[in-house]
Amino acid sequence: MKKFIALFVFICAGAHAAMGQQDPLYALYLNNPLTINPAYAGSNDRFHAGVQYRSQWAGMEGNPVTLHFNTHLSLFDNRVGAGLMAVQDRIADVTLTDVSSVFAYKLKVSEGTLSFGMNFGFTRYATHTNLLQVRDSNDPYFVPFNSSQFTTGAGFLLKKENYVVGLSLPRLIKGTVTQGPTSIQVYDQHLYLMGQYRLLLTKRLRLKPAVLMRYTPETPVAVDINAMINLDGLYSVGLFTRNLSTVGLLAQLILAEYRLGYALELPSGPASQQRYTTHEFSLVVSASLLKFHSRSPEEF
Repeated sequence: MKKFIALFVFICAGAHAAMGQQDPLYALYLNNPLTINPAYAGSNDRFHAGVQYRSQWAGMEGNPVTLHFNTHLSLFDNRVGAGLMAVQDRIADVTLTDVSSVFAYKLKVSEGTLSFGMNFGFTRYATHTNLLQVRDSNDPYFVPFNSSQFTTGAGFLLKKENYVVGLSLPRLIKGTVTQGPTSIQVYDQHLYLMGQYRLLLTKRLRLKPAVLMRYTPETPVAVDINAMINLDGLYSVGLFTRNLSTVGLLAQLILAEYRLGYALELPSGPASQQRYTTHEFSLVVSASLLKFHSRSPEEF
């Protein structure tokens, strides 16, 4: 129970920056941008399947944990993308589960591709009071509860040989549920602007800087900045920072059709006093299944 109290203190200490930030955070969003932008569906003209796991403040009981799975592929002579996405985000006794279908339409524009995508699905909000030690079993704030809501989002993605830019709003509708006498805002509208550039340093080395900006009404803009050095298109290491406060390490390895990623976020803010770190893992599979699919994976 003391660890749940400590977790509550951590969240309250950062409330001015986290208010309305109900969407899960990802450090490895570049490994599979579908996590934040539905327009990425089928954008690589191949079949993709990916899973991501994030444990924030690892070692603390009730810490935020996110599990993300998606699969998508290019269809109709690479003019359309379609897929499915599932996300489970848990913190203490509260679990948010999203299940969505994803669709994108692609246009060829001056040696690149412009995609428009949308996602449609449902979000389930649930509390699990069996994880808590509740003194009063009749307390309306601490009874099992669940509620489901429709959710939809949209995004644009422009891809060219050396860069990619995306703009997305994964949740067009705000989500609120009523539990007992309390109204709970489950998620807010998050606007994402993402960009990555590939700079050739030598025949074997590439520098890949990237920026992700997140905007939520009535809260400051959050900015992730990272840069990775890539060798032979297979091995990557780099650094990233979030709002110039959180810092971390990135690593990626490509083995044939498999892409492995790892991110380590070092303690910062209230968590730094307790020495809790954050770990994130990703595995992406990319394959050419249909005759019109690209035979080689793209870097973006």
